[in-house]
Amino acid sequence: MTKIKEFVEDNKPIAILSILTFIAFIIGIVICFGTDNKHINKEKKVLEENSYTMYYKEDAIVKFTFRESFYKCGNSVCSEYTERISNFELVNEQAKNLYSNVNIKNKDLDEAVGILINEAKNKSHIVQSLQLIGDWKSRYNEEEFKILLKDHLTEIPNFPIAFEYREQVDDQTVMETIAKKTYTVTFDSNFGSPVDPQIITENELAVEPLAPTREGYDFVRWQFNSRPYSFETPVTKDITLKASWKKKPTVSTIQTTTKKTTTAKPAGDTEKPNTGDNNKPETENPNKPETPSPGDNNPPTEPEKPVEKPDEPSKPDDNKGEENQGTTE
Repeated sequence: MTKIKEFVEDNKPIAILSILTFIAFIIGIVICFGTDNKHINKEKKVLEENSYTMYYKEDAIVKFTFRESFYKCGNSVCSEYTERISNFELVNEQAKNLYSNVNIKNKDLDEAVGILINEAKNKSHIVQSLQLIGDWKSRYNEEEFKILLKDHLTEIPNFPIAFEYREQVDDQTVMETIAKKTYTVTFDSNFGSPVDPQIITENELAVEPLAPTREGYDFVRWQFNSRPYSFETPVTKDITLKASWKKKPTVSTIQTTTKKTTTAKPAGDTEKPNTGDNNKPETENPNKPETPSPGDNNPPTEPEKPVEKPDEPSKPDDNKGEENQGTTE
């Protein structure tokens, strides 16, 4: 330590310069790290926004534009999606009669749809089916969207709701479909995964959906009235298609059985009866009678042997009397 002190006292300018250089180095690292960290944080959460047009279509038609927004972290989405209505327009007379007192601006998409359904119900207007047509590719299937609507309705709608994606959509195209009848094609997956219904304009074709899945079964085809359905058939009424399944083959274990073979014994070689003495020690003589214990009135037991009954005198047979007499002489 004394040598270090002497070196510092003799070289004060060099020591001070070294200390200042070290401090500057540390400060530089902190500044660089902080700047990079801020840059990383900026890249970590980037707001993405897109505008879309959608038509709420049943008998009444309501057009609304909405903005979808979410945050991206790198290449992946790191927040929930929000779809907020920025503007809306009542397209036809039916919509103006039903929804003239409704304001859905700045509402979320699911809330806006729920408000329109409730208003129709309050005015005793029955919605038989609902199409949401637009240039937005929905992330929801029918069941998921109905669950979202449950927060804004007293009960889940019992009519079909279908999203229809179109690259280009306008008032005239949607209005033209009003003059035509539409029908609902419902898919009964028959214990398989759910499949969304389709609302098809009269005489147009339904689109074959992705095959449903069911554990332990292979999907075969869609059937209508127990017959294979062709998706080249124009739709002229409401129909329900039912999934047909084939059970997957199961691997069965093959049990091998061994046959018991018996060896023929020579004639006259009869099997001795089991006397029950097999469990006795080998040194014991099975023919030796047991010695009775004192006071035991029971006679000694002998090994069981087949008892041969004495031949009972048989009554003379009338037909063999003469033969018997002949043998006795």
